[in-house]
Amino acid sequence: MKRWMQRCAACLVAILCAVFVPGRALALETPAEARSGVVRVIVEMQTDLYSLETGEPVGTLQGYSSGSAFGVGAAGEETDIFVTNRHVVTLEEGEESGTTEMDGTPVYFERSITSYYVLLDNFAYNSQSFELDSSRAVPFRVIYVGAEDDADVAVLQTAEPVEGRIALALLEEEDSLQVGDDVSALGYPAISDNATSEGFLLATVEDVTLTDGTVSRFFDSVSVTAEEGLLSGHLIQSTATINAGNSGGPLVNDQGVVVGINTNTISSTDTSVSSAYYALQIRYAREALDSLEIPYDTDATQSQEPLASSLEETAASQPEDGLEGDGNPNRAWIVFLILGAVVVAGGVAAVLVAASRRSKSSPTPTQTKGMEEAPSPGPVPGPVPRPAAEGDSGFRIQGVSGALEGKRFLLPAGSPVTIGRDPKQCGVVFPPNTPGVSGKHCAVWVDQGRVYLKDLGSTHGTYLSQGSKLAPGQAMALAPGESFCLGSPQESFVIAERR
Repeated sequence: MKRWMQRCAACLVAILCAVFVPGRALALETPAEARSGVVRVIVEMQTDLYSLETGEPVGTLQGYSSGSAFGVGAAGEETDIFVTNRHVVTLEEGEESGTTEMDGTPVYFERSITSYYVLLDNFAYNSQSFELDSSRAVPFRVIYVGAEDDADVAVLQTAEPVEGRIALALLEEEDSLQVGDDVSALGYPAISDNATSEGFLLATVEDVTLTDGTVSRFFDSVSVTAEEGLLSGHLIQSTATINAGNSGGPLVNDQGVVVGINTNTISSTDTSVSSAYYALQIRYAREALDSLEIPYDTDATQSQEPLASSLEETAASQPEDGLEGDGNPNRAWIVFLILGAVVVAGGVAAVLVAASRRSKSSPTPTQTKGMEEAPSPGPVPGPVPRPAAEGDSGFRIQGVSGALEGKRFLLPAGSPVTIGRDPKQCGVVFPPNTPGVSGKHCAVWVDQGRVYLKDLGSTHGTYLSQGSKLAPGQAMALAPGESFCLGSPQESFVIAERR
């Protein structure tokens, strides 16, 4: 009897909080509800062009990149703190400066980020004119950027809480997520922007896409650094499709709790990567928030304000004589409401009362490449500032081993990149005495969204990852994640996409 009375009392307390205490929302129940916690971010850029011959400025270009982010803090409440990928809000190596061509003339470029915004609706930013309606966007600043190779995470703070966008709860215990569990990827893939013909970027809650899948495995890769653009970190592999633009968005479980950060990864050694989707485990977001001493809710701590303060506020707001403002008695209907709720709530109330808000304060101490029909989710390449004659195809070749290991090269749209030792004929140039590499060895180009490789009559041949040798003049289509080598496996590259 005593235990039964204690349970009833717990139910009454929980219901009192639910009935009388406004503010903290209850936990989400479905992944679809988590869409209210996702925002679209854009990074505006400026590219200054200079003549290689005279050093004089020859022009300035505007552009942008975009990605997704999700809110953190008091779950269910509007927030000004968001988490995304590091690569969404920074320039990747090689994009800050370099050489290119404008109208056939070699130029030197310097690129810089000029501003950051969270878009509020579908008319905030036009990707064709690069025009921003500041009344439909909220500026933000980057307050944390992951410094470790595997920490592809960043924390953003908007100038004010974003209306209609809420904080999501983070997974407390990573071990609670198991292989085979249902997950959903949320974000703003660039392909969705094709729904509008006027160039506007979609950014409403209703335009957040949700793709379902299951956890395939947990993958820990610490042998290849994020700086090289390859797979790195503690990752979740799932079958939930992610595309360009999903980077930085949340991977959630069946209750809308964030379990990972959708990212953009490739691998030259793991053949499954080209058809899989990866998210950073949520530990990276928790560690970043801890280091900033920013409080946030987890699935174990979300619900209402601490019980004592909630009851005190409720009591203080009630008339002492038990009458409402119009003089009518209110206690009778409250009693009946509570008793009815107890019968319905039953054991649920005990669970509700056990939940309490937790604040994290003590600090404790990638990008996925899919198959051709499922592009990888880097920040949306968009018209990132670059000369039109040397447009970005969205693809890269990444040096995996040999003389150009760690180097990353852009594949322009509409023109091939020749690889070899002759600097006069090649865009990607090996050192003069590199064994097995000819002066003009092979060429890589992009046509209608596909990457092609052709041997140019090299002495020692061009080989695919499975060991087959291309015949001179033979062209072969390659997918992101597939590799090739020049002369021997020592000098190898992998096909990548823009992060």
